[in-house]
Amino acid sequence: VRDVNTYALSAGLSAIGAEPVRYGITKDDHASLTAALSIALRECDAVLISGGSSVGTADMTRRIIDEAGRPGVFLHGVAVKPGKPTIVGDIGGKPVFGLPGHPVSAYFIFRIFAAPTLQRMMGVIREQPREAFAIMGRNVPSNHGRQEYLPVALTEEDGRKVALPVASKSGL
Repeated sequence: VRDVNTYALSAGLSAIGAEPVRYGITKDDHASLTAALSIALRECDAVLISGGSSVGTADMTRRIIDEAGRPGVFLHGVAVKPGKPTIVGDIGGKPVFGLPGHPVSAYFIFRIFAAPTLQRMMGVIREQPREAFAIMGRNVPSNHGRQEYLPVALTEEDGRKVALPVASKSGL
């Protein structure tokens, strides 16, 4: 397993003025995850957990957050792509985010949910999203009913901005 998320999320935290604390990869079992969450809650103002979130009984992250304290999980699953199994909770006044394990999904969800929350906690005015109008360079299939985020490369053709989807599997 290549640990991309620790470094990508640490960079994202640093970019918004937060101080990341890295705990590395934790064994995917109840006792190890519970112990890691307990340490992180004791040492940090907020916690990001990447991976271990899915739908149904396989979702250990949701159970561990709920067991750690109140109020626990208050959002599990969002209508976005990538990042559907996102978890947002609170344990004793500290926000806890369960991010997808796939690097692209984890970073998008960090930017959409965690970063604005953490910036608000720090009293930082949230940066305005960078926007550019561009024409899609090719057709992209869409899932109806879900907000979709798609990495693109912006180029210019015939004096117009063109967005070319960056093709890759979310795990890459």
